[in-house]
Amino acid sequence: MQLPRRGVGDVQISGGLQFDAATWVAYGGDRHAPTADEATKAQQIEIAELVRADRGGFVAWPSCARSLGLSD
Repeated sequence: MQLPRRGVGDVQISGGLQFDAATWVAYGGDRHAPTADEATKAQQIEIAELVRADRGGFVAWPSCARSLGLSD
């Protein structure tokens, strides 16, 4: 499923897991697609797992983590 890109202030968010462009590129997502919304679900999950491991949990997705009861 592709979600449209949207802006949050000056930051552009895209993809089902809501990556900002800088994070997508920093964790190598651009080797799959230029933006997260152009990547497959599996590719987005791969990058999300790298982000989660590097940042020590679900801190990159605080609203989702809180609403789902996920801890770091």
